[in-house]
Amino acid sequence: MEDLTDWLQDELEFAGKVEVPPGNWQVTQKLLADTSEKLVICGSGSLTWTCPDGGLDITYRDVRKAPEVHGLTLQTALAGGGTALRITSPVSASATAGGALVRGVAVSGQSPAANFWTEGLRFKDCWYSTVDGFTFKGQDDAAVPFAAQAGVVFEACQAMYLRDFNVWHCENAVLQTGATHGEGLNASTFELVGVNRGFNLCSSPAGNGHIIRAGHINAYSRGIVMANRPWMTISECLIIKTHVSISNWVGIELANCAKPTITGCQIYGQGGSAGPNTGIHAYGAGTQRGLITGNRIGDFTQIGQGIFLSGGAHHCTVTNNV
Repeated sequence: MEDLTDWLQDELEFAGKVEVPPGNWQVTQKLLADTSEKLVICGSGSLTWTCPDGGLDITYRDVRKAPEVHGLTLQTALAGGGTALRITSPVSASATAGGALVRGVAVSGQSPAANFWTEGLRFKDCWYSTVDGFTFKGQDDAAVPFAAQAGVVFEACQAMYLRDFNVWHCENAVLQTGATHGEGLNASTFELVGVNRGFNLCSSPAGNGHIIRAGHINAYSRGIVMANRPWMTISECLIIKTHVSISNWVGIELANCAKPTITGCQIYGQGGSAGPNTGIHAYGAGTQRGLITGNRIGDFTQIGQGIFLSGGAHHCTVTNNV
């Protein structure tokens, strides 16, 4: 592979549009962009980092000119290559400005049997950003804990849009950290396969307005786990326990989440799998006035519960579940 490092870094210095040419290209250092101008990085090329802590790190200073990344393949030749794409916005982000856009980006190790990124995407202090058509593949692990840590990380963000995405083989497919500024996450149409936790949304303080819908999660320990998040909807999700030997498995776990709606989901274990297994577990005095309806839960042959409310959860309506 030809080394494209110097050309890329020079192009990033001037912002504007950076188009990666077709082909496979080597990158030997982390690429940095710190700009107040609009930056668009696009192309059909594949970039392979051969250094530790590689990837593309973008900081934008003008909330009216959030960056865009389109169509690239980002690979690492290392075991634990860092974060493939990191986007950081000003802390004083404006709720009225459009956010960063990542579309059609694929992230993996050069050889997934041995190489992997520690994280796929990480957004920090970003408002109203969109991830569309993203794929992340961790190392070819078959047991927890996974070597790759996360497919997508939202750190101290607000109102993130995540759609049409696939994540395989990592600890957390979607991880939320830091304080949520306001509204939460809107995620739809996804495949999260062979992950320890599908959605891990437990940072505090947290905002409201989470929507997760129309996706498939194949998880080792938790399909969806949330804490301290009011006003959420989880709907039309298929959540399946990955491995029969894992105990203490929960499809959807909510801790102190007010006014949740869980509807139209199918949650299944595997016949003969170790227990306990629980379809939906909602607990804590903060869990109140929830609606759990129209879900199908089953195939738990060991001890466990279909729907379990505990620890002071109150004024919840549970109806028409099978």
